[in-house]
Amino acid sequence: MTRPTKVPGIPKPPSKLDPETKRYLEALAEAVEIRLGRKGDPVDRAVTLRELISSGLAKRLVSNPYDPNSSSTDPGFGPDTNVSTGVPTAPTNFTANGAYSQVNLFWDIPTYGNHGKTEIWSHTSDVLGDATLAGVASGGVYIDPVGGGVTRYYWVRHVTTSDVNGPYNSSAGTVATTATDTAAILAELSGSISVSQLTSSLAGQIDGSGSAVDISNLEAFVGFVSSYDPSVDGSLLGRIGGVETTASGLVTTYGSTTSAADSASAASTSAASSVAAKVAALAAEAGAEAAETDAIAAKVAALSAQTGAETAESNAETAKTSAETAQSGAETAQTAASTSATGAAGSASSATNSQTAAANSATAAGSSATAAATSESNASTYATNA
Repeated sequence: MTRPTKVPGIPKPPSKLDPETKRYLEALAEAVEIRLGRKGDPVDRAVTLRELISSGLAKRLVSNPYDPNSSSTDPGFGPDTNVSTGVPTAPTNFTANGAYSQVNLFWDIPTYGNHGKTEIWSHTSDVLGDATLAGVASGGVYIDPVGGGVTRYYWVRHVTTSDVNGPYNSSAGTVATTATDTAAILAELSGSISVSQLTSSLAGQIDGSGSAVDISNLEAFVGFVSSYDPSVDGSLLGRIGGVETTASGLVTTYGSTTSAADSASAASTSAASSVAAKVAALAAEAGAEAAETDAIAAKVAALSAQTGAETAESNAETAKTSAETAQSGAETAQTAASTSATGAAGSASSATNSQTAAANSATAAGSSATAAATSESNASTYATNA
């Protein structure tokens, strides 16, 4: 494959451009840098055809340059003429987990360039040379439906698109065992032991015809000797019945003793309850006396409050009388003031009249003086003429 083309950096827009054109070019440059992976989150960058070819997801273009607007149904992808002969890497983190009827296999997805597939090999024993191909997978997961209760050893290896096989994950197999199929076991056991067979077997062990060990164990359990004469001691079932009767009597005796103990406990509880009730009654009596004392104190307080209310009512009436007296005095003073004002107005009017009269008198005096002066002038004139 040829060497990758170097993508140059994008310069800033010239400063002499108008603001609108400058903003447009800056936004365009930022979008290109995001797709080139130079800005923003790296997962948002664009994937090139070179990267797709290197990963094995695409092949070379038949035409160069490629025309994305061509109406042809053939996109123009051709076979990769550079066939890789490299050996794939060994699978990593391989695990095998047994489930109920299948084995789940997992491994890391390979990252080499021309990965084609992953082969899964298995065998009933840990012998790689005897293993057979169980299947192939293109990813990192494979499910092998082997059934329940099965053990398998597994190996995996990668294969390139050029059919070059890589190494196995390990020479030792990875073992996995599926869970036992309970439904199959029940189906196999169904009808294997009949009810009549089980009954006969048990009866043969306890009817006296079984082994001495069985009879000895049973006799020891019920409290009798290991050997007996059925004609003298009775049948085994009868003797077991006697033991049951004795045990029943013990149960009855135990029940009576338990009832007596319960009665004594109930009597003790009743006495304690009686004492507690008496104490509660005394406490209630003391509380009643205290409540009575509180009631008397409350009554005295109520009488004192009533007396205070009556005194306050009397003081209120006295204050009301004083207010009425003060109001009457105020009305009298207002009348006197009105009278004084009227007198003052009359005096002022009289003074005005006196002033007018004085002025009139002064005018008259002036007239008299003028007349006198005129008379004197006339007298002088007459004297001259004479």
